Amino acid sequence: MAVTSVGKVVMTNIDDCKFTPNGGTATDIYGIDSLKIDTAGIDMLAQGDGTTIDYLSKFTHAKASIKEAALSLESLAVLLGTTVTASGADPNFTQTLNIEDTVPPYGVLVGTGTLVSTDDASATVAEAAQVKFEIKKFRINPSSLSFGVTMKDGVSVDFEGICVPVSGVIFAITTLQTAE
Repeated sequence: MAVTSVGKVVMTNIDDCKFTPNGGTATDIYGIDSLKIDTAGIDMLAQGDGTTIDYLSKFTHAKASIKEAALSLESLAVLLGTTVTASGADPNFTQTLNIEDTVPPYGVLVGTGTLVSTDDASATVAEAAQVKFEIKKFRINPSSLSFGVTMKDGVSVDFEGICVPVSGVIFAITTLQTAE
């Protein structure tokens, strides 16, 4: 049985993206340049009598790659399951993101954007004015974090995470002909 990449979906102009950790509160993830979801699956050949008699293939999970998210330290802490400590007052206010040796939480990642491409040749990409996405069980991969430009209110971050099925659904994409 082999795990293979099955297909991908790419979205841009991501807005109103939120991550809600299990048992937690939604936090905004701003400034995402793009979201790419690569699906993965398993496939297996059933062989007998010297020939292939059947083939099994199914989706198992997906990997979501997020580029250039403008995250506050608080948002990054929520994604990582860590904490931020703050002290002082303006103009001497300081914040420290504590990267801890914890397992990041699972949570729901939702948002809207523009569908750019998909491996599905029958998809009507050009007709969708807006796309909503929902990943019901998402966990960031801490080793994928790549920090970019530090901004006044946070930092630019690229990261990846795993999308795990919930009741058989890995992620959902809804296309809207008219944007909301």
